[in-house]
Amino acid sequence: MSLINNLNDLIIEKYNSIKVEKQVSVASSYEQLANGSDAILILTEWDEFRELKWTEIVKKMVPPAWVFDSRSIVNTEKVKDAGLSLWRLGDGLGD
Repeated sequence: MSLINNLNDLIIEKYNSIKVEKQVSVASSYEQLANGSDAILILTEWDEFRELKWTEIVKKMVPPAWVFDSRSIVNTEKVKDAGLSLWRLGDGLGD
């Protein structure tokens, strides 16, 4: 059985935060994924990722925490005001 099939089975079974091989995390909310993470990678333009609660998310992350925005959709002021470092595609390395 492939890793993808195993992952799908685990998601269906648990529907909560799970880890696969200690390298991939799947969670039912972005708050769960932020817990203990060093960075957040945004790879989609979905509306729910445009207005995340960065001041709450940063409390769950390991400093120095980074946001990598590959779609240039996050509010840069809110991310930086929360104390996160930001890199946006097209902007290069940020603060």
